[in-house]
Order: sequence, then structure tokens, then C-alpha cells
Amino acid sequence: MSFTGERKGRLIVFEGIDGTGKSTHIGHLRKYLEEKGLEVVQSFEPTRGRWGRMLRDSAVTGRLSVEEEVALFLKDRREHVKMLIAPALARGAWVLLDRYYLSMMAYQGARGIDPEVIRAANEEFAPVPDAVVWLDIPVSVALERICLLYTSPSPRDRSVSR
Repeated sequence: MSFTGERKGRLIVFEGIDGTGKSTHIGHLRKYLEEKGLEVVQSFEPTRGRWGRMLRDSAVTGRLSVEEEVALFLKDRREHVKMLIAPALARGAWVLLDRYYLSMMAYQGARGIDPEVIRAANEEFAPVPDAVVWLDIPVSVALERICLLYTSPSPRDRSVSR
């Protein structure tokens, strides 16, 4: 079974390690698309929903087993698709995501789960992206950016690495 929802909109996913500028690039694309009169929905994963909070909390309280992470990511994404992504695509919106199941394939794949199993499990219910923007910078540059983010006085969403 695969995602069968009506899809008039577009799903654009931005991937990369923390500090690559995903949020910055999404903001620029959002502004451009809105200036063209298009509806844009911007989001990120893991979400701030019940399952996403559990994943984010584990970064502070202690890493979960890879099986627990996979289960929570799937629950979080299923809810995200049902409540936000699928309805937005159905009404013709452009959905811009900061991370998606491709990150899960990389991070949980690196912990021993077959990335193809992860992909197949997600594509049973989650729409395949229309485009993926992969941002790649040296880790040293990403770390400098993250350090600046955490030492700057501006209140920004402090996303958690997987």
C-alpha cells in the first residue's frame, strides 16, 4: 500500500545535518512562492506532537534504542501526514519540510536498520517528495553556525540532532 491521497500541491524536502541552512533556505523559498500567489505550508520533523516530543526529549534524557526511534518516527510522521501534509497537498499547497524520512534512512540506517526497509515502511503512507534539496557543508562550518545560534540573543527553535 502506498500514499493514495489526492495531490494537487507539491512536497519539497530539505535535508542536511544541523547547521547547513535548511531553515534559511526554506524561508527564502517560502517567500518566493508566496510572492507568486501560492499557498505555502512550512513544517519540520520530528514535529512538536506527542511522538516528536518524545524523540526530542530523548536527546536530553538518553538515546532510545534504534527500534524505539524507528517506531516513534513512524508514529510522528503518520500523524504529520494525516493532520498537515496530506490535507495541504490535497488543497494545492506547496509543503516545505525541514527533514523527512530520508533523514531517518540516513540516521537510523547508520544505526543498523536497513534503509530500504525504512523507505518502504514510510512510503506505505507518506507521500514521496516532488523534490529534495540536499544541503552539504563541512561539519566544521556547521558546528560554527550552531555555536553562533546558541550564543546569539535571538530566540530560535533549537532543533535536535538525530
